[in-house]
Amino acid sequence: MEQYKIKIQFFEEESQLKDAINGGVYLIDLQKDGKEEPIYLYVGESGAVIKRCGEHLYTLFDKPDYFGLDSKDLERNDLTLRIQLVEPIKEKKRFWWDKNYKNKELDAIHTYNPVTQLPTSDRQIQNKYEVVQNIMQELGFK
Repeated sequence: MEQYKIKIQFFEEESQLKDAINGGVYLIDLQKDGKEEPIYLYVGESGAVIKRCGEHLYTLFDKPDYFGLDSKDLERNDLTLRIQLVEPIKEKKRFWWDKNYKNKELDAIHTYNPVTQLPTSDRQIQNKYEVVQNIMQELGFK
């Protein structure tokens, strides 16, 4: 049986968990003990952020390459996967392609430049595993 040691920070900053129950834009990044800068992996938006991010976690532990990681990365206790709310959105999401949500998501994508995504949408790149593994190597995460 696999032993997951990676740390998970799930909306740990003040009031984030409460705000994440509703809609907003979120960021998923990877941090390594002793490194100041994280690797920004993914930006997303949802009408129910906490639910959507729970789904991301479930998929990650089933398929680590979902965010460019491998099973060995999940076994490391010097890595932290951090999920945080970038911007809460008070207005309810009216339909799956809500322009307000998508525009705020694109703004966050441009701000954080997540390595698994295209710069123009929330779509992930095809070679995300290779990209993330190479960046982890280059930045001393491996």
